[in-house]
Amino acid sequence: MYVLDTNVWSQLFRFYYIETFPTLWAAFDNLVLENRVTSTREVRRELQAYRNSLIADGMSRYKKLFEIPSAQEEDFVTTIFSNQHFQHNISRQTLLKGGINADALVIARAKILNWSVVTEEVEKPNAAKIPNICKEFGIQFMNLATLMKNEGWVF
Repeated sequence: MYVLDTNVWSQLFRFYYIETFPTLWAAFDNLVLENRVTSTREVRRELQAYRNSLIADGMSRYKKLFEIPSAQEEDFVTTIFSNQHFQHNISRQTLLKGGINADALVIARAKILNWSVVTEEVEKPNAAKIPNICKEFGIQFMNLATLMKNEGWVF
């Protein structure tokens, strides 16, 4: 149901400490057990670039969720990049991040699975942000707070 972007993982690991928010993580673990949450290998690579011990610990706990893109997902990335506007802006973001950018692969995974992207990015006019691209291709997107609300999580 949910494909998590890098900024969501970062927020979870850096602000919702496992020891301090055990009920949140129990609810998240239920999503994992029910196979209702995933991400991509490229998100893991972006997270590794942060070199943060909290993020590293969290990634090791959920390493099976950072999946290698399928051929269908890679094909859809080509579709995203066929839009020159998205191609130009995502390429520039990739260069600024040292060659790593998971955005298109997160979107492609959501499209192929028919799931929602969860990101903290917001739609901006004429931008190549995840919400803009999702909207262009009819892919549902939300932020972490909306995921929690949709799941009925109360803490």
